[in-house]
Amino acid sequence: MGVIELIYFTADQHFGHANIIKHCNRPFDSVEEMDEYLLTQWNNRVGTNDTVYILGDLFFRNAVSADEYLSRMHGKKHLIKGNHDKARWFACQMLNQTMISAKRKGH
Repeated sequence: MGVIELIYFTADQHFGHANIIKHCNRPFDSVEEMDEYLLTQWNNRVGTNDTVYILGDLFFRNAVSADEYLSRMHGKKHLIKGNHDKARWFACQMLNQTMISAKRKGH
């Protein structure tokens, strides 16, 4: 029997966003604690051959190094740019990831 490859859809991790802890009542004392927890949970669930569609707001502006975080995350990642994601084209290209950008009225 072959390896089962799963497909996931997710959004709004907000890595590097300190205020999201307060605004969304996330149970963390620091952004570093939150980010490490999210990375651990991601890798506990997502396998290296799984595919993940990230539907925006993976990162908060330039608060974190996209390439560092993406390199630590399992799976084949396809990023759809959210309103809090700044241009991450370089990091995505370097890591052979896909990033899609679209504009919505007002954003």
